[in-house]
Amino acid sequence: MENLLRLDLNPVEAAEALKRLMDECAYQQDQLARIIGKSPATISLSLLLKKFPRSIRDACQQIPIVPKNVLIEIAGRNRNGTW
Repeated sequence: MENLLRLDLNPVEAAEALKRLMDECAYQQDQLARIIGKSPATISLSLLLKKFPRSIRDACQQIPIVPKNVLIEIAGRNRNGTW
């Protein structure tokens, strides 16, 4: 939880922290949204970033020049996972 409160968290780190909380605490997206004060849609969109291949997520963490909304747009267009 403390990771999500960091101001310098990049979008990929935030998505990984959300997923970890869901897994470790058995939260559903709507439960987690209420707990952290975000909308369920925001949680769902952030989790799309977990669908990027590891190499892309690593690059986004090392060079965070692409805005979160652009990353989510890219991930959303590739929901079938064919990178």
